[in-house]
Amino acid sequence: MIVLTGRTFSAPEAFKLGFVEDVVPHASLIDETLSLARQIAANSPQGVSAAKRLILQSEDLDLQSAMQLSRELRDPMDGTPGANEGIQAWMEHRKPDFDNP
Repeated sequence: MIVLTGRTFSAPEAFKLGFVEDVVPHASLIDETLSLARQIAANSPQGVSAAKRLILQSEDLDLQSAMQLSRELRDPMDGTPGANEGIQAWMEHRKPDFDNP
């Protein structure tokens, strides 16, 4: 109904409604944003790209089609240096180094 009424709401209410994942004080917005960007950048670039594509492309798909798309995006990464580094890092209980796999 929010779309139909045009009602505005606060950041805490957006969080409560599930529209946002986090609410931070304005004073720490840049630091929190950069921290999130660093977390994303620490992941495999191919994995991040595939995840983003899956999110954007599966919006209108049924579950079976979304799972098929997930496999299609994941399969080309199997056995790549980045995938191998992620697995090896997990087995060694360390952070992966995707810059130098």
